[in-house]
Amino acid sequence: MALAISVAIFQPDDRRRVLLVRRPDDPDEDHPGLWGLPAVTLRPGESPEDGVRRAGRQKLGLDLRPGKVLAHGQQLRANGVLHMLLFEAEALSWPPRLEPERRERGVTYYTEWMWGDPQLLVPAALMGSLCSRLLLDTLGDYWQP
Repeated sequence: MALAISVAIFQPDDRRRVLLVRRPDDPDEDHPGLWGLPAVTLRPGESPEDGVRRAGRQKLGLDLRPGKVLAHGQQLRANGVLHMLLFEAEALSWPPRLEPERRERGVTYYTEWMWGDPQLLVPAALMGSLCSRLLLDTLGDYWQP
C-alpha cells in the first residue's frame, strides 16, 4: 500500500487557476505528455507535510508551505492500492525550476509548468490520474467521469 501526496498551488491573485505540470512524453510514464499536479510517493517515515515540502523542492525547485488537505482517495493499480492526499500549498519561493541539479532515479521530472484552468486536467483524469480527479472533484462542476 503506497501513500502519495499531490499538491494544488493556486495562483495568488486568481484562485481559479492552479499550477499545472506537464508529464514527460515517455510511453513508459503514466499519462505521458498530459498536464497534471505535482505529486510524490511518501518515503518510509516521511510525514505527509514533509512529502509536500519534498514535492516542492525535488519536482519544482520551490519551497512550499503545506496547507489543508483538500481531498483524499484511493485507486487500484497493478502493483496494489494507491492512497493519495491532495494538499493545498503556498509557494514561498518563485519561480519554479524544473531542471534539478541532481536527478534521482525512479522520480518523474516534469517538462514544463503553467498557471492553468483546472479544466486542462480532464484528459488526465479520464485516463485515470488520481490527483487530477481529486482536484476536479473538489472544485465541482468541471467534469463528469
